[in-house]
Amino acid sequence: LMYVVFSPLSFVLCFGLFSLFTKRRVGELISFKRPRMPQAVFLVMACFAVFAVGNWVANWTVSLLNMVGLNPALPETTSATTPMELAVSLLMTAAVPALCEEFAFRGIVLGLLKRFGNLFAVMVSSLLFALMHGNFVQIPFAFLVGLGLGYITVVSGSIWPAIAAHFLNNAFSCLLDYFIPDSMPMELQGLIGLAYYAFLIVVGLIGIGVLLVKKQGNFPQEEAYRGCLTAGQRTGAVFSSPTILIAVLLLLFTSVTNMLL
Repeated sequence: LMYVVFSPLSFVLCFGLFSLFTKRRVGELISFKRPRMPQAVFLVMACFAVFAVGNWVANWTVSLLNMVGLNPALPETTSATTPMELAVSLLMTAAVPALCEEFAFRGIVLGLLKRFGNLFAVMVSSLLFALMHGNFVQIPFAFLVGLGLGYITVVSGSIWPAIAAHFLNNAFSCLLDYFIPDSMPMELQGLIGLAYYAFLIVVGLIGIGVLLVKKQGNFPQEEAYRGCLTAGQRTGAVFSSPTILIAVLLLLFTSVTNMLL
């Protein structure tokens, strides 16, 4: 419950001040308008396929690191065992991160970087979002998920689809932990896990298919980058900032120490 209180303060206060220092109002950077339906629904569904790929990459990363003798540490979590604990877990793990992290990365960061082009903004905001997780198991997963969330934010012109997709992804994890206790036979756990992956892929492919057929998945052309900087120059402009450089180095240091200690 302390996390539920202080996490919004840290994200909203810090990133709100960040927008203030850049002389940009939050309303200029983040679109809170109601997205178009049913496009928003299919965009969220398309993200499910990204979640499935991200989970597979995370599992592959763990296996690869274990092969070279490294045991990456993940944040300690406690599985809910009662309905009240599940409610608190959903609030702490799904609702608060979906609101706060999307406000920060698909809101402030993406909004500030969109002047360099939509694709560039999605890539860089996803990288910073991934590094924020502070461990090499979640970093590849978060990067891929960040790409999907950034994409649906730009295409929909609203932050709400990304918030919804982020919430659903984290809520699924909470519910799986709650309904699949460690005491359940491993074979049954494996079958449920496969069914979950199949669910994500099927729903994701349906969403992608509809977006392709209806041609509703393209970046807005009016927001395309028309400057003279190359991709390398834009990257240098962003990561030469002392604030961004220090943040990246600290996050990389945290990720390395979490893996080695």
